[in-house]
Amino acid sequence: MREEIILIGPMCAGKSSVAIAVARSLSLLNYPIDRIKWYYRFKNGYNLVYGTEVLRTKGFEALLSYSEDFFSVKELRVMLDDFAGGVFDFGASHSYCPDEGRFGELQKLLSNFRNVVLLLPCADVDHSIDVLSERIRRRYTETERSKEIVESYIAMNRKFVCHSSNSALATHTVYTDGKSVEEVAAIVLRLAGYDSTG
Repeated sequence: MREEIILIGPMCAGKSSVAIAVARSLSLLNYPIDRIKWYYRFKNGYNLVYGTEVLRTKGFEALLSYSEDFFSVKELRVMLDDFAGGVFDFGASHSYCPDEGRFGELQKLLSNFRNVVLLLPCADVDHSIDVLSERIRRRYTETERSKEIVESYIAMNRKFVCHSSNSALATHTVYTDGKSVEEVAAIVLRLAGYDSTG
């Protein structure tokens, strides 16, 4: 059984910030899947110009549908092996599996990991969606993303929150509302068998 900590959850749940704090506490490297995946996507023929146009004209869900052919569970398995020993934070789409076949593959892969931690604002689904939607709007306030694109992120994030795959894949769930990044990181470390000082 592998001991690395993997953080999963919807957009703006705090995965990246908490992963950095956890990695720092353990003196490990942090591996953000949403950044590393681009190597595999481009290697598999992903067309960035086309993907950008899909996002602009059809929204985030359509972009995810296009992108899934270029980064599968197979690539994720390779990545987890290539970067073994660090702290991983998954992009929101990587633990969202409406396709039963893909879910089965991902569940088998992650069953080898003792610490798959789902981050959510709270147990109340509607409140979590409200909190995350506000965070998404704040994140993109000063960018060139159109209102329509931002709303497509929010609509897709509702699916990330409501779908059962995240909770089915997680070995732990941590509710973050009202807690600092450091407080959440300390909880994650404790659940993984560490104290907050590593």
